[in-house]
Amino acid sequence: MEARISSSSVLPVTGAVLGASAAAGVWSAAYTIDSGLTLLALGFSHAVLGGFLGMGLAIRGRVNGLGGFLYSTALLIAGAAVLGAMAPSVAGFSSLGRFSILGILAVVMAGAIIGWARSPLGNALLGLAAFAGLASFLLLPLPIIAPQAMELSPLQIESDAPLSRVAVIGIDGGDWSVIDPMIQSGELPTISGLVQRGTRGVLRSIDPMYSPVVWTSILSGMMPAQHRIRDWYSATARNRKVPLLWEIVAAAGESAIALNVPGSWPPLPFPRSIVAGFPIPRLIVSETSGSGQFFGKIVGASDHDSVVPTVVRSGKRGSVPLGRGQIMAGTSVRHPVVEEADPRHWLVEKTDSIELELVGALSDVGPLQLETQGQKITLRLGEWTPWLDVEAGGYPAFLRIRRLESGDLYITPPFQSPNKPRFNFITGDVTATDVAPDDRYVVEGVGWKAVGDPSVRSAVAEHLEQVSALRVRAAQTLAGHPWKLFGFIFTLTDRISHGYWEASNASAQESQSPNEPGEAVREAYRLVDRDLGLLLDEYGSDVTVFISSDHDFQSDRVHEGGTHPKEGIFLASGPGVYASDEMLELSVYDIAPTILAGLGLPVANDMSSDAFVDLFDSPPLPRVIESYGQKVPDPATGLTPDRIDASTEEQLRSLGYIE
Repeated sequence: MEARISSSSVLPVTGAVLGASAAAGVWSAAYTIDSGLTLLALGFSHAVLGGFLGMGLAIRGRVNGLGGFLYSTALLIAGAAVLGAMAPSVAGFSSLGRFSILGILAVVMAGAIIGWARSPLGNALLGLAAFAGLASFLLLPLPIIAPQAMELSPLQIESDAPLSRVAVIGIDGGDWSVIDPMIQSGELPTISGLVQRGTRGVLRSIDPMYSPVVWTSILSGMMPAQHRIRDWYSATARNRKVPLLWEIVAAAGESAIALNVPGSWPPLPFPRSIVAGFPIPRLIVSETSGSGQFFGKIVGASDHDSVVPTVVRSGKRGSVPLGRGQIMAGTSVRHPVVEEADPRHWLVEKTDSIELELVGALSDVGPLQLETQGQKITLRLGEWTPWLDVEAGGYPAFLRIRRLESGDLYITPPFQSPNKPRFNFITGDVTATDVAPDDRYVVEGVGWKAVGDPSVRSAVAEHLEQVSALRVRAAQTLAGHPWKLFGFIFTLTDRISHGYWEASNASAQESQSPNEPGEAVREAYRLVDRDLGLLLDEYGSDVTVFISSDHDFQSDRVHEGGTHPKEGIFLASGPGVYASDEMLELSVYDIAPTILAGLGLPVANDMSSDAFVDLFDSPPLPRVIESYGQKVPDPATGLTPDRIDASTEEQLRSLGYIE
């Protein structure tokens, strides 16, 4: 085989290498990669690919004989095939596979047509072709993710609407089989009063019974096929193609507030106030395993050998790793190599730690003195430190430490600062100071599957209650702002029911009936009832309250927790709603059109149900429009839902929602 390569061949090779190197630099910026080793690996891989293609093109243009022709063609096709395999995926597109094939054909055709021009000009054209081909595939992350606001036509509210203001309250996992006995025993005075003054019923849920799917259906009146949030993997607000209640109310020129609604991150541009709910990416991931960071850490004298990672401490002083910075796509385009390599820890990022100095042994049952983050703290068994400021993934964060009953320490994962977040979860006319005056707010706490380690069972329950209290505080503050519609979801009942439905010890389980919740679940309902009362005090007497749940619970002793049946709760109480002892049966699709009709706003024909106007003292005749203009893509375009990132996927796994 003979192949002569002139000095002019340097041009296409150099062009290809420069193009690939530039692409690597852009990808590094797109993923906010700052590790030198990672940058070197990414740049080297792209440079090799560029040189591979460029050399193939160069040889293709300077060969003599059939052997050289076949050799250079094979080299060129191999390089193009690698390029096609590395073609990135775009958020909203299943892949660029078909474009990769076209790209391979284009490169091969360029080699076939231009390759015979045995001149410096021909080689220059080959170099430009190689550069352009690489740039077409590898410089794609330039379009930055920018969530689009729902654009609705201005609406008019009927002056004789039966409702003045509406609070939509969710009790995630709320179950009448838990609530009714607790009402009878006097444990839920707030809900009991609402039941006596209103109308209630069973709310039929839908499949799949995933919180973001069902809550989006409740708040839009649309089926998953319409709103496009179909499962956990598509549970991001970027996928939603229909307006929710607060966006419709805002289109009428009224104020609306929404907090802690599952599936509402990232918050879409909105003129009023949104504090997004889970799922949301975490600042850091585990430095050793995929999901451990979402459970926190145990610092102990020996390894617990459980789902919660243990840091074994024998000395008085040392550092405890919190996790490593994760590589997150900041664009609408994803690099397949990075997406595969990062979860497998092939890309090196800095590991963040917290320094702990102990005075005394962890095994001592007496008070333990520890020094950390510039504070000296004394912890007795069962006590928590205050929230401690740390750094995680290059961003300010905070966490807490608890002394376990065994004497060991439990450290929660670090949570991002609301004032300087990496992942913004607040939009509209509300500020981080409104939501968290002390810079403390947690979108999603520890994964409840951490209770698989019995030693942290009490600590995780207390932590989830603390997280819920931060959200309620924010809701109380925002309830004092002007609004026509207020939405807030209590998720504490769901998290506790999943992990604590069964009693905490074997003897109690033996006397516990299959569908009787454990004490931790009952306490969660008591706290929600108390906090609901606090919100009602802020709302005022002119507010009508709609309470619903996305599903209920029953025992799942196979998986040692609670699972979801399809019968949620519905309760409406307040001005404009008649009081009745009748137990109604409604669908999750009934809530949105009923609230819209009650507020004097149109009901859309393409909603999956009609307004249940018989709920009102003076049933209105709802106005009807054809649609609120959902943006459902043409299936022929190949658009598919944007998949959640690897960090969020691990978070959902720690919560037990995906396997």
